[in-house]
Amino acid sequence: MVKSYQRIFHKILHICIHLILAVVYSCKSFCLWLRNTMEDLPWKLFSYSTYKRAIMDKKELHKIPDHVAIVLNEKHVDYTSLCDLSIWCFLLGVKYLTIADVRKNLKSEVLEKKLASFHAPQLEPISSHADYVDMKDAGNHNIIFTTIGNERRKFIKTIQHLSSEGISEDAVNRDVFDVIHKQQSCGGGIVDPNVLISFGPYYSLYGYAPWDVRLSEIFTLQSHQNLSYSSFIKILRSYSRCNQRQGK
Repeated sequence: MVKSYQRIFHKILHICIHLILAVVYSCKSFCLWLRNTMEDLPWKLFSYSTYKRAIMDKKELHKIPDHVAIVLNEKHVDYTSLCDLSIWCFLLGVKYLTIADVRKNLKSEVLEKKLASFHAPQLEPISSHADYVDMKDAGNHNIIFTTIGNERRKFIKTIQHLSSEGISEDAVNRDVFDVIHKQQSCGGGIVDPNVLISFGPYYSLYGYAPWDVRLSEIFTLQSHQNLSYSSFIKILRSYSRCNQRQGK
């Protein structure tokens, strides 16, 4: 009889904990939405589009990343938000944008079609690439579509390379990975993203090897759905202020 009551108590406690966590999560999401809405309100009142704001903000950023990588780990893809994010990046001076899809829900042709409909004198034609781009052939604005599976295969390939070279665990250090980076980029490919933005329910590199993001500033957002310009520009401002000492 006592055990029966204990089981009932544990079930009730379990349900209460889940309810509390759900309420906390909902309140946090609402507060973020409200804060972003209030920050965007003055700009909307004065009819400033986010694209005009990006052009203006570019002058205020002390440092702009050459390569931004975003990781999508969500069930549904918001192509309008991805299109806006891409245009913001390029208007702010980003040259390479990598989109890594975890769930393989992203249809690159849909995003390409939306981007093709956008025209601005400040924006040159956007080039699309699958998995890899040679810097010699790249334009000023490039989108690289990839999947986490490709990143994992590169991870395994690097480990196999270390094993075949007979490099011991104690000998693995930053200099070893510098050599690997040079070998991987000898064809002119880009390697390290300056900024990595992870969209998903939990914090993870989602298959990116640690040495591929060792110099990257990593940011995590719960969702890219209805992404506001304020949330995005905060990331670039944070990157612009950071002082990367590279381990010194």
